[in-house]
Amino acid sequence: MSDLCDTQGVPLKTCYENSFCLSADVTAAFDPNYASVYELQNASRVNWGVGVAKYTGSRGKGESNDAGAETVAKLRRLLDDAGVIWHLAELGKVDVGGGGTVAMYMANRNIETIDAGTPVLAMHAPLELTGKLDCYMTYRCMKAVYCI
Repeated sequence: MSDLCDTQGVPLKTCYENSFCLSADVTAAFDPNYASVYELQNASRVNWGVGVAKYTGSRGKGESNDAGAETVAKLRRLLDDAGVIWHLAELGKVDVGGGGTVAMYMANRNIETIDAGTPVLAMHAPLELTGKLDCYMTYRCMKAVYCI
């Protein structure tokens, strides 16, 4: 990244400040067998489209990222304009569930960052389940953001 900025005569810090990162990962879909680790009103769901996580992390604010309202609005506009089916979700109940992505590393560099990905039922288990619609909407989401 530094080399790219140098060729344009722009400081690396300025490049970071003018960047946008969609952290492409998966989200934990609501699993009724383990309902206690999800916040029912904010859980990702299978076949609801790509899951967008405004904030990630675990143990309160440890190892986390919290996207600003402007970042959420920018992504919402891109997805809505592209006809992508999406929903806001979290990775699990605060201080019970949760998880981490690379979003915190990008945000620490002052890069506007938000997470989005396919909801996965039984994530990290020997047998995982995803919805066909969710996989396709994740593809369309990434295409809408990175092919503009």
